[in-house]
This record gives sequence, structure tokens and C-alpha cells, in this order.
Amino acid sequence: MTHPRVNAKKCRDCSVCMAFCPEAAIVQAEGHVVIEPAKCIGCGECLVVCKYGAVKMKWDEDSLRIQEKLAEYAFRVFAHFKGKAGFVSFLVKITKDCDCMAKDQKRIVDDIGILASLDPVAVDQATADLIVERGGGKDPLRAGYDLDWSAQLAHGEKIGLGSTDYELVELS
Repeated sequence: MTHPRVNAKKCRDCSVCMAFCPEAAIVQAEGHVVIEPAKCIGCGECLVVCKYGAVKMKWDEDSLRIQEKLAEYAFRVFAHFKGKAGFVSFLVKITKDCDCMAKDQKRIVDDIGILASLDPVAVDQATADLIVERGGGKDPLRAGYDLDWSAQLAHGEKIGLGSTDYELVELS
């Protein structure tokens, strides 16, 4: 599993990341903090709350496998509820980080609206396409992270979770 790492030179030893870590995996060292890999669950809370850029994910060869696993887990849940699930994407207050953070962050694009589909891959592809379009053709989802999010959608399509093809129908 991929875990975050602390750059000791950038760390200001403010301990904010320690307060947000749900597993108490971050401990004090001499002048900086350290993440204990055995306790870390890889949630990335520390990554998002660090104001100094000292905490980064080490997106190496594990990144692709993590994305594939996410698609596979979604597929299993979707298969269980086949014909009984719908998917909604709220494209409001879009930031570069996880929307699970309980703080207001800088927006990467203006609000777009709400998307809905019976196909989880299609709604995610449309979400990404609209954000890239509103970002002036640049991909603001990749800003700050060297991560190819499209691998997750491609794998989802490959295993039968859904399709990256979609038709956008605008309702007023």
C-alpha cells in the first residue's frame, strides 16, 4: 500500500497532521514528525492538512494497483445492487484535494452543476471531462499530484463496471 512520507526539511513541527491522523500513526521526532508505516492506513488526511507541503504521497508502482483495486471494489458493490443503483456527482466547490476534508479550500474551477447516471464510470468520466474543460484544457485534477486518474476509469471499463462513453444531456 502507498503511504505518505514526511520531508523533514519542509516540516515545521506544527503537529497539525498529528491531530488529523485517525490512527495516531504520526509521531514526534527531533524537529519534525514521522509517519509509522505499520500504523498508517494511507488515508491521506495528513497530506491535505499540511500547509507547508512537507507531507507527500509516494506515488510509485503501487498507484496503478490501488486505482485498479478501487474499481474492483466498486464493481463488487455495484454487482450486488445491479439495477438498483444510481450515481450522482455534485460539481460544486471543486478543490484539488479530497472532499472528505472538513475545511474550505481554494477552488480549482467554478461550480459546474450536478451530474447523474446509472453508469458509475460514465458519470466519473463526464465529471473529469467537464473539470478539464473548465480548467481551460489543462487538467487541474493532476495539479500537485503526479497521478493518472484515468487509469481507474479505464480499469473500471475493462472489468465491466461501466463505460467511459457518455452523452451529456443538459436539463434546465
